[in-house]
Amino acid sequence: MANNLYRNKEFFIDNKIGTINQLEGRFSFINQLDKYNNKILKYKSFEKNSVGHQKNLESLYKINNESSNTQIFKHLNT
Repeated sequence: MANNLYRNKEFFIDNKIGTINQLEGRFSFINQLDKYNNKILKYKSFEKNSVGHQKNLESLYKINNESSNTQIFKHLNT
């Protein structure tokens, strides 16, 4: 639609000549969808990253726990 407007100075919606207000309304609708989808993607990305961070923390705690236990056993054996 916008391409036709730029090239031919007119565009059609349902085989009728469209108005600038109609085109603006359609652009606004598309923009709202993009904003909504971006919010969802950011939230899902945040959830995914949070789970990843949680797994990394658990691994770190496990490694710290194992290394501290082996150090204790070394002390006991000497």
